[in-house]
Amino acid sequence: PRSLEGAATTLLWPERFDEKAILDYQPPGAYDRAAQLQQRPAPDEGGIFSRKNFCYFDTEGAGDAAVLVLTDRDGNRRKAAAAECTWFQTCDTALKAQQDSDWTVVGTFAATPAPIALVVYDVARERLPVPRQYGFLVAQRQRHPRVLFQAVEEAASGIGLIQEGVMRGTPFRILKAKGSKEQRAVAVSVQYENGSVYHRKGAPFLDAWEWELTTFPSGQHDDCVDVAAYAGLIVQQHFWRHAVGGATAAYFDQPNEQAGETAMPAQPSPKPEWAEF
Repeated sequence: PRSLEGAATTLLWPERFDEKAILDYQPPGAYDRAAQLQQRPAPDEGGIFSRKNFCYFDTEGAGDAAVLVLTDRDGNRRKAAAAECTWFQTCDTALKAQQDSDWTVVGTFAATPAPIALVVYDVARERLPVPRQYGFLVAQRQRHPRVLFQAVEEAASGIGLIQEGVMRGTPFRILKAKGSKEQRAVAVSVQYENGSVYHRKGAPFLDAWEWELTTFPSGQHDDCVDVAAYAGLIVQQHFWRHAVGGATAAYFDQPNEQAGETAMPAQPSPKPEWAEF
């Protein structure tokens, strides 16, 4: 149990481990305590990503008049016009589609004008066989016509998707994995700590997204963390390396060779009638 004091708790084996034994047992580290006492992969408040750092946003208006209303941890609000944000997607693809396999995930993000914030607008996740992944990725881009590009990791099934995109005239921006997943997640974890990442309040993907973040790196899946990590790197490398006052979408048109990106032509998406923005 988290704490036996002031909470209704059921001991699993009171004859061997009574309440005093549990309270006296203090494994070192939050992850160890969560695993030993709660049978959880990570503490409730999170580890690398802490719930206390999650911020949220709402939307007002629609179309060209759409506005993102960001609320920070102290309750302060600011607004950013959707048309003035830079929109992009990062994708994490899986090799299998079994019930316990990894997910294919497409995250849709917006980077606001200064002060720059990373907005987690949409997350689509499905268990898909490789032949269906290309259509899934293209469909997600069409759902969000403000998106300037989709970024796909050049690994596993992503290699074939990148090749298919070139053949079909819808190329993806190439991301090359460097370091471990934990190392790649550093940039976005720092952004969370600084209160500059915002989740869409009440979104259908929110529970799964926040669960993966707070259980990382001990959770069963980390596909959402991967797309978040790449989004954080993109914002860091294409905005923070330049003067903030001059940061515009133009920086997204130039690949960052240090990050292992490969150039791709801009691919504007037609706006479907049912698109929210």
